[in-house]
Amino acid sequence: MLTLTAVTPEGKETELKYVETLVLQKDFNVPADSMSFVVRGVIEEDVALVILKENDREVYRGIVDEQNIYISQKEQTEFVSRSMEGVLLDNEACPATFSYPDAELMISRYLAPLGIGKFVGENRIHPGEFKVKKGTSCWEVMSEFCKGVYALTPVVRGDTLVLRDRCGDGELEFSVNGENPPVSLQYRRLRYKPLSRVRVRTPESAGYTSVVADEDSLREGIVRERYLDVAYDSSGGLQKADRLIRGARAEAQTVKLRIDGRVLADTGTSARITGTDMDLPEAMYISSLRYVLSGTSEYTDITLKKKEN
Repeated sequence: MLTLTAVTPEGKETELKYVETLVLQKDFNVPADSMSFVVRGVIEEDVALVILKENDREVYRGIVDEQNIYISQKEQTEFVSRSMEGVLLDNEACPATFSYPDAELMISRYLAPLGIGKFVGENRIHPGEFKVKKGTSCWEVMSEFCKGVYALTPVVRGDTLVLRDRCGDGELEFSVNGENPPVSLQYRRLRYKPLSRVRVRTPESAGYTSVVADEDSLREGIVRERYLDVAYDSSGGLQKADRLIRGARAEAQTVKLRIDGRVLADTGTSARITGTDMDLPEAMYISSLRYVLSGTSEYTDITLKKKEN
């Protein structure tokens, strides 16, 4: 059962009923999820926040960007929203230079004033100087900090910043021969995605003399090279090149599913497909999810990508 709640700027909560259409969009590579929906009738009271729950489990919380009233043959109110990351995207960070800042300091400076003051994760210190440039959003600051210190992408859950990697908690199984098989399945191999070599310039080399190769790409006849300058960094250059190769390889295979029904999972959640003879990757994750409700019908489009090793 889905429950949709509207929250006013003063904190008053009202359940929204008579939902005519609803679209929830999640993408692993996009900071903020989005949700738009139309309810029957005119809602004039200002709504600042919307919350979507499935059987008391919160699956979406977002700020309202638009509240549009339409009156013709029938009266409708449309809401357009973004998840709480939208607050961080909308606010410019104060330029500053920090020496060995830790996560708690960065959160207190750039997130807490926006209502996101909690953090789940180890409080680590950034090695050396960390600069916040003019024109950088609060989201970009925390994303850069978390990727540099934890090698993980941050996610906002309510008033809390959470670290995640590509492997989300739990695993979903989609069975082609199961009780609720996918309505459609599309498997794509993208030869333009993998890299064959990354040539690296390190502090110890005069040029791009260090080479990291993807042997699978070379065997497949793929020629796509990149150059990586890590002369400013005394460590981790070859590891960064390896991450580039593994990341590109992970983008080379995608599976698109349409499910007749509702699947409200987080992006990054592990997934696998069973019941097919196709040579699909065994370890995959949800890269994007689009849930559509229209009247009494609903479906979910899901894109899966191969996990990095």
